[in-house]
Amino acid sequence: MVKRGLYALALILAIAGGLAWAPLGSQPVSAVGCASPYVVRPGDSLARIARLCETTVAELRAANHLTSDLIHPGWQLVIPGASSGAAPVTATPVSGACASPYVVRRGDSLARIARLCGTTVEALKAANHLTRDLIFPDQLIALPGGARWLPAPKVVIVVVDGWRYADTFGDLSHEHIPHLWNDLRPLGAWHAAIYNLGQTQTAAGHAAILGGVWQPIANDGTGRPTAPTLFEYYRKATRAPASETALVFNGDPHGKAGQWAYSTAAGYGAAYGAQVYHSDGDGYDDGVVLAAALGALAQHPRLAVIALPAVDEWAHTGDFAGYLRAIAGADSAAWQIWQALQSDAFYAGQTTLLVTNDHGRQLENFTQHGGDSLSEQHVTLLTVGPRTPAGQEVTTPRTLRDIAPTVGALLNIPTPLAEGEVMWEVVKPARGN
Repeated sequence: MVKRGLYALALILAIAGGLAWAPLGSQPVSAVGCASPYVVRPGDSLARIARLCETTVAELRAANHLTSDLIHPGWQLVIPGASSGAAPVTATPVSGACASPYVVRRGDSLARIARLCGTTVEALKAANHLTRDLIFPDQLIALPGGARWLPAPKVVIVVVDGWRYADTFGDLSHEHIPHLWNDLRPLGAWHAAIYNLGQTQTAAGHAAILGGVWQPIANDGTGRPTAPTLFEYYRKATRAPASETALVFNGDPHGKAGQWAYSTAAGYGAAYGAQVYHSDGDGYDDGVVLAAALGALAQHPRLAVIALPAVDEWAHTGDFAGYLRAIAGADSAAWQIWQALQSDAFYAGQTTLLVTNDHGRQLENFTQHGGDSLSEQHVTLLTVGPRTPAGQEVTTPRTLRDIAPTVGALLNIPTPLAEGEVMWEVVKPARGN
């Protein structure tokens, strides 16, 4: 047990080290370095940028409408009092560089894109329903008067409650996940080293997936996320109605899963919450959730999260055969959801499907979870969609916190309070730019 504990500690430290950004060295103090907008680099902080640009953290937060000191590489910050290129000037477009949609590159700003493409910052913001000048790499920007804008991207996330890596993707036979392994995996990317480093409980795991933040929330149905969810980010950024989102689960709409529709975060909350679809089964049959999910998808939400509870329910009974049957049922449900997406013109060719789980289980006792063993922390992620390279196995260590900012990149929305990183290995630039 001591050796196993030391191994676990070593691996977790390795994961944490692998996820850290390495500073790129000091940035020279110069007029160019502090031009507005300032592009955040790995190793930057608001305090460092404030010192560099002779301003204060408070002024930076106010100028950029930030509610915390958290920033990410690639963000573009307005520098109070610095020179700005945001004047509404026009220019001759550079041939071939301004196809619509334009894929944002590192170092871009709305002002630079406007000059490059012969338009104005105001016109770009209007065409893309932007309320701020902040953009990020690989975001898709519609150009006024350009080619027809590509159909808006859609994302569907299937979250399986509590299957164990050793019984799914870590099982060399993959006999319980034939559709995920044989049918979907060749179409996209699967992460072999993704972990839940927070609470390995259902509520906290789902909150980490939806918000990109480790949140120690109650698992008894009273714990609402404290960080904004993807639903809130999406609706606030796009001004979309609740009907463009869907949270699908089994049970009481005011119970544990119902809490995930929105958070308690200031500036977000119920006004930006998800449309809820729930089934009334006993939790041991994901078929009823699948039926609710297919009904929800028929309403054409652009962001849907589908929670499948049966695996965890069966595991807690101690019936291992029932637990394995539930894994096979979740595998089948994910496959049927993918088929439904591909048969609907609203989704086909425009939708990314992510299949993941909230936590694993103890290796010695499959009925239990909630601890910090590797088997409880090791989860799964399979991503299939138009911007995800096919046939890819990703071995870079990742965590559940990385899912929310990655979905944000896929949907072209900011997730400013998420603490994870965009998994650029599954978010490649759109074709044509």
